Amino acid sequence: MIYQRDWLMRQIEAMVSAILRFLLHTSAAEETTEAQTLQEQIQEAIRSQGLCRTEDRILENADGDDPVWLKRAVYFYSEINKLPDAELEANNFSREEIHSGLIEIIRQYGFDGIL
Repeated sequence: MIYQRDWLMRQIEAMVSAILRFLLHTSAAEETTEAQTLQEQIQEAIRSQGLCRTEDRILENADGDDPVWLKRAVYFYSEINKLPDAELEANNFSREEIHSGLIEIIRQYGFDGIL
């Protein structure tokens, strides 16, 4: 079970890295003002609204055209992928949901080819 969880976490990290690097022309480690601002917004939303509500808000606003919402989604899934399993479970979330949510947003923006 631990091996499967670690494998899924690495898959999510690889997808996030690919989206940021190839599609959005940035890096997950890049410390730009925009990246920091988006990460801070996502972290605050997670603290104040919880994981499920934050994901719902992102998916409601991601229309497939505005790259800012794609970035928000990517940073959201990247941030929650770092959470321990116990915290995910306490928020009724799983690694599988992170993975499927990331795939959903990739498809919504028409980037199915990287899957």
